[in-house]
Amino acid sequence: KKVCEVADTLLNDANRGIKHARQFFSVAQKADRTQELLDLNRVLADNDAMLRNLAGEDIDLQTALSTRIGLVFANSQELAQLISSLMASSREILPMGGTVSIETSNVEIEPSTSDPSAEMRPGTYVLLTVTADGCSVHPERRTGSIQTMVERMGGWLETAGTTQSGNIYKIYLPRVEVFSPTAPESNTAEI
Repeated sequence: KKVCEVADTLLNDANRGIKHARQFFSVAQKADRTQELLDLNRVLADNDAMLRNLAGEDIDLQTALSTRIGLVFANSQELAQLISSLMASSREILPMGGTVSIETSNVEIEPSTSDPSAEMRPGTYVLLTVTADGCSVHPERRTGSIQTMVERMGGWLETAGTTQSGNIYKIYLPRVEVFSPTAPESNTAEI
């Protein structure tokens, strides 16, 4: 009976992987890479079902979305693909379950606080932070493709990982407008 349960779990995971691989290929094949002003919180909300499906039943997906998030200039499909890649990477390091936290915030990088040798320029950014708890640390697995997507959007990627805090991805996207006109009312939102 346990063998059947394990086989069913593996089959479900494989089917979920195939479904999301098709979604990734669908997004990648789209010729339209038109950029537009986007509210990152809205993109997260619009892709809630896909993120929860990627997370699976054994991962607790938590969100803390800024109430007045700035807008970014990006392609909505690429942004959804970036978020999906971050969730898939988090899922890979949590095979036995755990917690994935997604946070958004506005940040300003001052000239005096930025490292002159770093590639990230001082300015205003929308920060997307994805944290996966757990003791398995492999932030480099998908970093190449995630880095490429972030760079296409004019952003910056920072990764960190420890056995105590898990994996942390910080994506800084240039903020185009200070605040979205359709900001959510509450400080913490479920997507």
